[in-house]
Amino acid sequence: MPYAAQRRRPRAWWFVLGGGLMLAALIVFAVTVASFVHELAHTDARFAAEGTHQVVLPAHDERGLFVDDLGPLGNPCTARDDRGGRVAMRLTDDGDDVNGWVLVARFDTGDGHLTFSCDGGGDGGGGGGRDVRIAAAPDGSDLARLGLLGAVVPGLLGFAGFVVVLVTGILWVSRRRPPPPPPYVPPGPPYTPPGTPPAGA
Repeated sequence: MPYAAQRRRPRAWWFVLGGGLMLAALIVFAVTVASFVHELAHTDARFAAEGTHQVVLPAHDERGLFVDDLGPLGNPCTARDDRGGRVAMRLTDDGDDVNGWVLVARFDTGDGHLTFSCDGGGDGGGGGGRDVRIAAAPDGSDLARLGLLGAVVPGLLGFAGFVVVLVTGILWVSRRRPPPPPPYVPPGPPYTPPGTPPAGA
């Protein structure tokens, strides 16, 4: 095949692009899962399930109230904000267990400065050594975000990177490196047989 008609191999940076997409997929997956696990493991506050406790939480967010033992009445605490307004506790009986803690209520943090009043769950015997934990409580939107950023997006990035690397590799193997063009040979004087008299003689 003439040199001009040879189909060239794809450039090497296509491999770099495909590998970069697959690496980005791993990074997005790892960061998303690590962030979700950290959010579940992080404790904003922990205190005994009796007495009064002033707590500073992230403002205008949702948090969950967890106990290490449900007890007779479940939620052992009420909360008020800085202005004395009662914080609405949305009780839950689904029994979600997060790292050994049972979710009993969800609430909005308001300005973040809350005072909790706990009676040990109303069992008449005080807290009995029980503790209360305030932390993020995952819900359906959190799980959807985890599925989107932790599975769908990395899956699309990884698949795109794999396709780029696969196609580039096939073209790289199937197309030979084109040979260098033949060296340029300048035209010389016309051939003159021996014994031919010079022109004009």
